[in-house]
Amino acid sequence: MKTKRNSPTRSKSARHNGKAGNDTNPGCQYEVELHWTQHNRATVTIQAKSLEAARQKANRIRSDEVDDWDPFDGEMDVDSVRLVEGGQDND
Repeated sequence: MKTKRNSPTRSKSARHNGKAGNDTNPGCQYEVELHWTQHNRATVTIQAKSLEAARQKANRIRSDEVDDWDPFDGEMDVDSVRLVEGGQDND
């Protein structure tokens, strides 16, 4: 008596469509320029004779004069994307 062997089948989404998962073509190289803005905060103590004088002194503080900055947030933007010289773009 012959028995029927079941061979595994692939789902349609797992089949190779010629576009996705092509390991033999690594693609082109692109140079990406990013822009990162880091937000920091610090608490410093200043001595002044009045609130207005304290505000004026605070406005004159330079960032390099603060020793203990605490980074708390940031934003990243893509400034440009371009094909590396000598490459070919398939788009």
